[in-house]
Amino acid sequence: MNYASIRTCDIANGEGVRVTLFVSGCTHHCKGCFNPDQWDFDYGQPFDRQVEDEILSALEPSFISGLTILGTPIAMDQLCETFNKAISLGEIDSLLLIINFIKDFLCIHPFN
Repeated sequence: MNYASIRTCDIANGEGVRVTLFVSGCTHHCKGCFNPDQWDFDYGQPFDRQVEDEILSALEPSFISGLTILGTPIAMDQLCETFNKAISLGEIDSLLLIINFIKDFLCIHPFN
């Protein structure tokens, strides 16, 4: 899975100040989409352990309200598999993931 960008102090994509992950790949190809370059699943950088650590570190400050993940259902499935694998290996505290992951699990561009 690739991601397009990460915003570590975002007020535009959810309640409060958030960390936002923009996942690459979209099959919807909505007219008027503001990120058509991100439709390509190979766009951006690979999502790996280093990126997971960056996100978890960005979630630590008390002023951060949570994690917003913007992407498609296919990309979200891949992301969930990655986090589930990390949980099963005991690499990431599952309580930290649950608190920050559940609030804004999935957002899809509402263009039709």
